Amino acid sequence: MTFNRILLRMFKANFRKYLLYFLCSSFSIMILFTFNTLYTNPGFNDPSLLNGRISSNLMAPRSALMLFAVLFLLYAQSSLMKSRKAEFGLFMVLGMTRRNICRLILMENVLLALSSMAAGFLSGSLFMKIFYLLIGRIVDLGSIPLTFSRESYLDTALFFGVLYMLVITVSVLSALQPGILSLLKSVRSADRPLLRGKLPGLTGVLLLAACLLSGWFINAEWVFQLSMLLCWPALYLLLTGLGAWTAASQERKTPRRYKNLLFISDLKHSFVRFRNISFLITLLMTIAIFLGSLMLDLYFRSWDSAADNNPYGIAYAELYGKNAISPLTLQSITGSSKTELLSSQTLEVLNMPHPKILSSGLLNAVTGTDYQVKRGSFLNLFLVSDKNGYNQVNESFADYDASVLSGKLHLVSAGTVERMLFNMIPVMGYHFLIVNPADYEFIKADIRNGLGQIHLLQFADWRKTGDVNSRLNEALAAYNREHTEAWYNTAKLEEFAFKTSSRFAEYEEWKQSGIFGLVIMSFVGLIFYVSSCVVLHSGILGELEAEQRKYRRLNRIGMTAKEAVQQMKRPLRLIFFLPYVLAAGTSGFIFSSLTARLEAKAAPGVIMIILTALIVSVLFILLQLLFYLLYTRRYTKRMLAELGMDTTHNEAA
Repeated sequence: MTFNRILLRMFKANFRKYLLYFLCSSFSIMILFTFNTLYTNPGFNDPSLLNGRISSNLMAPRSALMLFAVLFLLYAQSSLMKSRKAEFGLFMVLGMTRRNICRLILMENVLLALSSMAAGFLSGSLFMKIFYLLIGRIVDLGSIPLTFSRESYLDTALFFGVLYMLVITVSVLSALQPGILSLLKSVRSADRPLLRGKLPGLTGVLLLAACLLSGWFINAEWVFQLSMLLCWPALYLLLTGLGAWTAASQERKTPRRYKNLLFISDLKHSFVRFRNISFLITLLMTIAIFLGSLMLDLYFRSWDSAADNNPYGIAYAELYGKNAISPLTLQSITGSSKTELLSSQTLEVLNMPHPKILSSGLLNAVTGTDYQVKRGSFLNLFLVSDKNGYNQVNESFADYDASVLSGKLHLVSAGTVERMLFNMIPVMGYHFLIVNPADYEFIKADIRNGLGQIHLLQFADWRKTGDVNSRLNEALAAYNREHTEAWYNTAKLEEFAFKTSSRFAEYEEWKQSGIFGLVIMSFVGLIFYVSSCVVLHSGILGELEAEQRKYRRLNRIGMTAKEAVQQMKRPLRLIFFLPYVLAAGTSGFIFSSLTARLEAKAAPGVIMIILTALIVSVLFILLQLLFYLLYTRRYTKRMLAELGMDTTHNEAA
C-alpha cells in the first residue's frame, strides 16, 4: 500500500475526527475574518463618519477572538492527536518509521489548513454581509459602505498561517512520544501531569489571592497588568492541586468519607482528566464575563459620561467666518426649546495655529474660575474630565513664541491645568494656553482675522435639548454653505469640525456605543459559551468508554440504575460549574479593581460595579445550569441504555 493510499484511507476512517477539527478551524477563521473586515473598514474608522467611541469597541473583542482562536485550535488539535496515537503505534509495529509518521501528520495538517482557510474566508464573506446589516440596525452607519479590504484577508491569513505552524509543531512533537507500547496504550492510560500534589495547588491559591488583592489595593498600572497576567498560571496551579486535595480528604476516616467514598475517588480522577479542559473554559469565560461587564458598565454610565465631558448643555465655535449666525437667529432657535435657557455666554479666543489662546480675565468671568497668570507666562489648559480615570499623556508646552506683526512674544509655562472648563469642540481641539490679559491684548492687537468665539448655552434640563441642538446644527450648516467657502475637502469633515458640542448628542453617542458594545460582546460571549460547551462535551465523550467500563463493573456488584444516575451526576456538577464559579470570581475582581482605579472608591460606585459584574456572571451561570440539566438528562439515559440497566429508576431520579 502506497503512502498516499494510506493517507486517503486514514481520512476515510477518521472522517468524524477530522470534521470536528475542520469545523472548529473554519469557524475560528470566519469569526476573526468578520471582525477584521469591520476593523479595517476605512469608513468605520473615520471619526467624521462614525464616532470613535463606537469603532473603538472592536479592539477588545478582536483581541479576545485572537486568543480564543489560539486556545481553541490548540485544544482541538491536541484532542485529535490523542485519539490518533494508538494508530501511530500500530503503524510503527507494521514497520512505519517516525519520519513517515511526521510526514503523514504534516500532509494531513496542510490539507486541513488550506481547506479550512478556503471555507473560513468563503463563509466569513457571506456572514459579514448579514453581520453588517445587523450592526446597521443598531448603529447609524449612514453612507458607510461594506468593504472587503485586502488587509482583512492578509491579516487573517497571516495570523492563522503562524498559528497552523505552531499547531503542526505541537502535533509532530506529540507523535514523537518514545516507545511503541506507550503510543498503543495512550488512549486508555491515565494522564500523569508534570505538576501534581498539594504544593502547586497551595501556590496557585496564594498567587491568585496576591494578584487580585494587589490589583485592588495598589494603584499602579504596571502592578495591575502584571497581576492580570499572573492570574492565569495561578488558576492553572489551583486546578492542578484540586486532585491532590481530594485525595487528602480520603485519608480522614469519618462516616461522611465512607458514605461518599466512590464519589471522592471518582472526583480525584475527574480533576486530573478535566484539568486542561476546566482551565480552558475558565479562561474563556473569564474574558467573556469581564468584557461583558465592561460594556454593560459603559451603557449604565451614559448619562454621567455625557455630563462630565460637557459642562454646558450646548456649545459651538464661531471661527474662520463659520457659524456666524445672528443673535436673532440664535434667540429664535433657543426660544422654541422645550426647556428653559438659563444662560448664553460667549468666550473670546485667539485663533493661533496651535494651540488657541485664552485670556485669564475673560475665562474667569465666564467659567467662574480664578486663574492668575503673570505677564510673560502662560498656563497649559487641557480639556480633560477629572472623572474619566484615564492617565492621559498631555504634552505641555515649556515655552511658546506668539507670532505677531511686531515680532515674537516669548512666553514661559507657569504650570498645567487639566480640567473640563467648557465643552470640547472638534475645530478648537482640547489644548489651550491661558495668558495674562495684557499679553492677550498685545497679541490680539497685532493679528488679523484671528479672533474666534466660543458660544456656551446652559439649559434647565439638557435631556430635552435634542430638538434645539438639531435645529441649531441645521442653521449653522446652512449659514456656512451660503456665506463661506469650504474649509475641509469633504462635506462630512466640514460638518464634523463645525458642529455643536452638546450633552444630549454625546449621551446619544455613549448610549449607541454602549448598545453596540453590548451586542458585540453578547455575540463574542455566546461564541465563547458555545465553544466551552463543545470543549466540555468532547472531553466527556473522550472518557465515555472508560466510564462505561466502570459502571458495568459496579452494576455487577449490585449498583442500581438510580444509584448510577446519582453517581454520574455528582462529578459532572463540579466539572460543569467550577470553571464558571472561578471565572465569575476572577473576572469580577479584575473588573472591580479596574473600574475602581478609574474612579473614586465611593460606596455607591463600588456597589454599582459589583452589581454590574454580578448581573453578567449570573446570566452565564444560568445558561450553564440550563445546559447542565439538558445534558445530564440525555447523558444518563444514554449511559443506562448502553449498560442495559433499568431506566425506570432514572425517570424517578
